[in-house]
Amino acid sequence: MIDDILKAIDEKAEEQIAKILKEKEESFLALENDYDLATRKKQREQRDLALKRTTKEIEDFEKMLQIRLNFKMQEEKNRLIKEIYHEAEEKVTCLGETEFKKLIKYLASYLPHGKKGHISAGEKTAKVLRSFVDSEIRVENDLNEEGFIFKSHDVEIDLRISQAFSQLREAVNPELIKILFS
Repeated sequence: MIDDILKAIDEKAEEQIAKILKEKEESFLALENDYDLATRKKQREQRDLALKRTTKEIEDFEKMLQIRLNFKMQEEKNRLIKEIYHEAEEKVTCLGETEFKKLIKYLASYLPHGKKGHISAGEKTAKVLRSFVDSEIRVENDLNEEGFIFKSHDVEIDLRISQAFSQLREAVNPELIKILFS
């Protein structure tokens, strides 16, 4: 009977030990599972954060590239327009004698009538002006470009070809840009 009691105590103790070992194993598995879940969650959060940062950096880089591209395109457009005006100005200054004379007469029509003064003109322009301007107006060949500047004691009128193109550029550029580059 004591053997039976000892045997029963041993069996009960072994059951308790087995139960404790099983609970211990289950606790370790649960902790390991919780750790794995927490680790995966942290890794996912870090990956998402890295993805957001990288996406933001890419977007910022794309914006910067777009701004640079727009700036370069605007520079090129301005260069082309400047070149167009320069070529047009060259063609005007190289007009044949008859056409150039018509142009200078047209520009001279803006001079005030009956005013005394003097005109500073380019070489080619001075020859044309001397043929039809009042003798009261002195014409000097002292500009290094074609066209002329009329000066009196109270008025100065700049009718140089470069100045006319400059004013034309200011007035026409927005429309010209629309036509050429839209």
